[in-house]
Amino acid sequence: RDDLRVAEEAKEAMVRYFRYLTTRLDENGLLEIGLGDWCPANPEYTAPLIFTDSTIAYDLALKAAYLYERMEMSEEAEYCRNFATKMRVAIRKHLLEDAETMRFISGHQSVQAMAIFYGLCDNEEEKEKALAILLEEIHKQDDHMGVGVLGGRVIFRVLCDCGYEDLAIKMITRPDAPSYGVMIADGLTTLAENVREPYGSLNHHFWGDISALMIEYFAGIRPNPERQNAKNIDIRPLFSTDMQYAKAYYNAPSGRVEVAWKREGKDVKMELRYPAEACGFVWAPRGYLVNGQEKVRAASGTFVFSKR
Repeated sequence: RDDLRVAEEAKEAMVRYFRYLTTRLDENGLLEIGLGDWCPANPEYTAPLIFTDSTIAYDLALKAAYLYERMEMSEEAEYCRNFATKMRVAIRKHLLEDAETMRFISGHQSVQAMAIFYGLCDNEEEKEKALAILLEEIHKQDDHMGVGVLGGRVIFRVLCDCGYEDLAIKMITRPDAPSYGVMIADGLTTLAENVREPYGSLNHHFWGDISALMIEYFAGIRPNPERQNAKNIDIRPLFSTDMQYAKAYYNAPSGRVEVAWKREGKDVKMELRYPAEACGFVWAPRGYLVNGQEKVRAASGTFVFSKR
């Protein structure tokens, strides 16, 4: 079974935190008390605090409920689940500006990306509409990232999930600010506090999801994708048009996973090192087959992705 020792250690503090948040709700059942989408890429373009606070609280409550369920603490699980349910209702009632277009308050890049990522859309049709607003906002910023650290945690994942990995890579690597690429262009070797000058601290972890994005999405190493079995590791690489190769590793409880793929003409060849005790599949991305199929059982070896 999965290791729940950290959750056991935090079990009393988690529910206390949500009881505290309940005392800070406004008349609409929303929150507006934290730092929000901190260090925005464009200080003149910021996400409303009431949306980011309320949405993150909603997500945290769902995660706490899940952990309490796993620890068989039904009363605490129900409390957190109820908190999340009420928060989601309040967000959609008071912060969804236009239900026809799925534009949430301000339509900011972070707002639309968080709404999609954290499940504030009821169905695929709503999700597609919210995505259309997000893409419109990105293009308004000349395909620059306009997010702070909360939006930065999800925007590229949303784009990749929805088939826009080329746009995500463009935004990440472009050499002009704001971007990650500008840090490299300016000679930085660690992540800065800001994604444009003035950089502030030159050793800041909170933009660091970019590493997880590259490992999980472009190299494709997805540990425990269903949150049911720590030995379950899927491989789901994405082949962005501007990428010629990717290489990554992950030290899972069952052993080390290593992925290395590179383009060879029209095909992509991937070498995989996969633990004998792990279980999962290698999945072909959109427009490809892997060894002639949509998915194959994961194991150490060579896999060839060909265009359909």
